[in-house]
Amino acid sequence: MTRYTVREYLDAPLDQLRRAADLEDLARRFTGQPLADTVEDLRQTLADGIDMEQFRRLHILISHLYHACGADIPLTESLRFEVGKALTPDRAYNLHTRREEANVLLEP
Repeated sequence: MTRYTVREYLDAPLDQLRRAADLEDLARRFTGQPLADTVEDLRQTLADGIDMEQFRRLHILISHLYHACGADIPLTESLRFEVGKALTPDRAYNLHTRREEANVLLEP
């Protein structure tokens, strides 16, 4: 069986109408893989920094690692902290900015 990677998870296209369900389906691909390998892969991926979309996806993955893959609370807390630190300011945005961008797209 081929190992599913965190990079593949982050790069997978999502159906905008099934976004949450798609992410849950993708996270299930990590079930059965060695937790230590997935955590190591996640940490290597964080080394390059992440954007807000990746930040959101990784929090869903971390929840899956806790609920289905045997990650304990201290590990999940540590991973959430590491994900937060990897969010690079130049690639992050706030909701106010996104709202303004959306309004511009709606103007005639």
